[in-house]
Amino acid sequence: MYFEVVGGDFEGKAFPTKSMFGGVKAKNFRGLRIISAQKTYEPGEIVRFKDFGAVASLDVNAAAMALAGGVAFGTVGAIAGGLAGKQPVWTVGIEFSDGKKAILRTNRPQDANMQILRKFIETKHLEKFDF
Repeated sequence: MYFEVVGGDFEGKAFPTKSMFGGVKAKNFRGLRIISAQKTYEPGEIVRFKDFGAVASLDVNAAAMALAGGVAFGTVGAIAGGLAGKQPVWTVGIEFSDGKKAILRTNRPQDANMQILRKFIETKHLEKFDF
């Protein structure tokens, strides 16, 4: 599972590198790979962060599901279809030791790859900052 890089000094996709064994633990986080920059930042190079949190988002799929539900089952179907298409989106900003920043977003915050980055951030007590 990838992060979508939506701001900062990079664009494209990024993913956390991790140990193959040991589960979802902060100590298994090995770095963050920014694909477009062909750069992997080691855990010690992540110096500050901003957790924008998880919010529900309505995307095109949710709108399509609401339309399909409405056509098939009326108003109740439209509401149910729209709710089925909503997914939480987790967004975090990260600053690296070289001064570069990235805003990362995913619609799968419960995925193991995403949880390992969250646990790393939570346990390292990194300095918070505003973008």
